[in-house]
Amino acid sequence: MSIPSDSLIDLIKRHEGLSLTPYKCTSGKRTIGYGHNIDDNPLTGFIDFYFIQHNSITAEMAEYLLDRDIISAGKWAAIYTVTWPQLSQNRKNVIVSMIFNLGIDGYLSFKLMRKALENADYKTAAEEMKNSLWYQQVGSRAEELIQMMKEG
Repeated sequence: MSIPSDSLIDLIKRHEGLSLTPYKCTSGKRTIGYGHNIDDNPLTGFIDFYFIQHNSITAEMAEYLLDRDIISAGKWAAIYTVTWPQLSQNRKNVIVSMIFNLGIDGYLSFKLMRKALENADYKTAAEEMKNSLWYQQVGSRAEELIQMMKEG
């Protein structure tokens, strides 16, 4: 994945919200910015130095982390989604958003959804998204992503 699309950036910003100070996400991980997991992806360089000084980051730092995290999620999506080149931009956005939110291991646990994607069976893929603990945990985010998966 190269430069993230504006639609993907807007989608993740809306779903994650912005916090310039750390908080615990639903899985108990320290998080900052637009859903950046500090525990699994520690801050580095100037951002880490600034964070240590202020126990916060700036909006510009949050934007940088978001771009970096989306690009990383996109790379994983392209590697682990067999039909990646054939997917519509909306369906790609769904997968990257899921990896951004769940991590690659969480995405890989959606075995039946991924199998449906391989068969271009987007209705079943959407049903498998709904048939998960993730669906129960993230609420309206899941509903929107499921609709995007169905409609393409």
